Amino acid sequence: MDLVASGYILPEAPRDDGAGGVVFSDVIGGGIHRARSDGSVELLHPARKGIGGLLPRQAGGWMASGRDLVAVRDGAEETILDLVGATGLNDMTSDSEGRVIVGSLRFRPFRGESPIPGEIYRLSSDGTVEELARGIDWPNGIGISPDGETLYVSDYAVAVIRAYRLGDAAPATPLGVFAAAPSGNTDGLAVDQAGGVWVALGSAGSLLRFTADGVVDRTIETPLGFVTSLCFAGADLRRMFVTGVSEDPELGGQVYTFETDRPGLPVAAASI
Repeated sequence: MDLVASGYILPEAPRDDGAGGVVFSDVIGGGIHRARSDGSVELLHPARKGIGGLLPRQAGGWMASGRDLVAVRDGAEETILDLVGATGLNDMTSDSEGRVIVGSLRFRPFRGESPIPGEIYRLSSDGTVEELARGIDWPNGIGISPDGETLYVSDYAVAVIRAYRLGDAAPATPLGVFAAAPSGNTDGLAVDQAGGVWVALGSAGSLLRFTADGVVDRTIETPLGFVTSLCFAGADLRRMFVTGVSEDPELGGQVYTFETDRPGLPVAAASI
């Protein structure tokens, strides 16, 4: 794996920048950052903390989670969703229509609070907000199968990935546990074109790929002591970026990249 960026506190939410690089957040240190393919790193948006999910927008700029869900562009923030009773919004993805699917938090993880189950919401460009699922102890990584019919959600608190049948109407139909992590936690996830589900294993410091049937296919060790998330990127979607925290406290949070033999699914820009 090649080191892309370092010196952050808790890098998260990597996304393909469309030009061979990666955009990511620093949950604790704040900001949205971009590591370019030429090795340079720039700050796209300052200060905002708690970003567990990022999506590019069709209108330009980015969707960013945190205490609420906002559209970020040219240094400005526009609130898109602010849930009553939620402590924040975490990871997210989009479907083929550009609708945003995001998980809510009902407790404060960094204050040591015990998990309170949250929900998964789907937001459309016409302003419609639908609850797709509930009862997820700690909603984290979110992905969709290649056929668009299955939603995968990491439940970090119990180290499993839950599956739901998606349809035009809400809620989604629970399908039970898709897979359980043999070690660590289930944090950020991404889906490849063969239907494989890749997940960051948090404290295990590694990545895991499950087949579309939920069977462990491979484990990939990383230089990180804690892995937060991952994404596919590049023209052929075979480049993977990984975010996390080094075992060496002097190195802090880092971003790595490597080439995969499985192309990932493209993630549509948000239509909101």
